[in-house]
This record gives sequence, structure tokens and C-alpha cells, in this order.
Amino acid sequence: MNQLPPILLIYGIEGAQFFLGAPPSPEVESAVVSVAQQLVMRVSNSVVQLHWLQELEK
Repeated sequence: MNQLPPILLIYGIEGAQFFLGAPPSPEVESAVVSVAQQLVMRVSNSVVQLHWLQELEK
């Protein structure tokens, strides 16, 4: 393969405090939900586009 993808998206969530064993803050938990929703939408859209392209090739 030895080929980079044409696009690379990185999603990051920045924490404010880090303590061993501490649970994530409410802000981080909210950000995790938001990023997860964005990823689901992006993957869903990609699957729909792939299906559409495959239909065009038939």
C-alpha cells in the first residue's frame, strides 16, 4: 500500500485536570458524546455515499 489517505481527520478532547483514578469531568463527558455523534454521522454519510457510487457503477 504505502499510500497516505487523501484526508485525515483527528478529533481531540482536551482535559483541564488530570488526577490518577479521577472520573472524567462533565465537560469531557459531554464532549465525548458530541464527538461520538459527529463520528456516527460522518461514517453514516460515507456508507451512503459508497453505496450510491456502487449503484452508479452497475
